[in-house]
Amino acid sequence: MLSTTHAIFRGLQEEIKLILSSLPSSAPPQLKAGLINAHMKLSEYYYKYDESPFYTWAALLDPRISYEGIHDDYASDPELTSYLEAAKHQLNEYYNLHYAGRYTPSTSRTTSTLMTPTTTEQPTIPKVNFVARYKKDKVSVNELEEYFKLPREDFDSCDPLKWWVGRRLQFPNVCQLACDVLAIPGLPFCFQLYSFL
Repeated sequence: MLSTTHAIFRGLQEEIKLILSSLPSSAPPQLKAGLINAHMKLSEYYYKYDESPFYTWAALLDPRISYEGIHDDYASDPELTSYLEAAKHQLNEYYNLHYAGRYTPSTSRTTSTLMTPTTTEQPTIPKVNFVARYKKDKVSVNELEEYFKLPREDFDSCDPLKWWVGRRLQFPNVCQLACDVLAIPGLPFCFQLYSFL
């Protein structure tokens, strides 16, 4: 899944940084140089994959990672935090342009008419609803922003696609966007990355 690419990149980078920081000063310089080169290569690919917004969008739409997880992950880096906010804004624009309002649960409003019980056609008289003024109008909700308010799901026990299908009535438009983005395969890129390391 495309969203796991983000988790793998960040996990590998953090692990290499941890190994580097825990190396004794007597460690061979070739080992340190190799780890630094691996970290630099990961950083290079990490920023290359960010050239496409879909990697970050997939992570944002993955309920196991979501905005909260990436925000926590980027908290110590103002440049990455700024990038995250820009990516979230771009996702919101893309959502509004291509998905918002497209998929709504069908609510068929039929107008009732009164018919006289005769065999000849009579003009229909529309039924007037005198209490309609007191009914609450449906408030337009940005599904994407509502989704971002939810807490993250457990990474090991949550299947993102099943999670979205289970919430398709609550978030019909974002569900379609999430299924489209999360369906983009991400593993071939990760295997390609490992072959370069």
